[in-house]
Amino acid sequence: MAENMQRKFDKYWGECNFLICIAAILDLRSKMKLIDFSFCVIYFEEEAPRQILIMRHSLYELYKGYMDEYVATNVGTSMEND
Repeated sequence: MAENMQRKFDKYWGECNFLICIAAILDLRSKMKLIDFSFCVIYFEEEAPRQILIMRHSLYELYKGYMDEYVATNVGTSMEND
């Protein structure tokens, strides 16, 4: 029974963990420091750096998507003003 509960917890923690981490990184008070510290506590020694790298990559992808949208919007607006 405990193993079944652990599997369910791991599944939901993995999904929820991603959103909580992005929110923590975007919080001006903690930024990546909280993630670096927390992941070293939560995950095994060899797993923590991999999880931190996944978080960083996801954040870079989020930022890249935002910048692509921002540049496309501003280029269109700039051309309309000329």
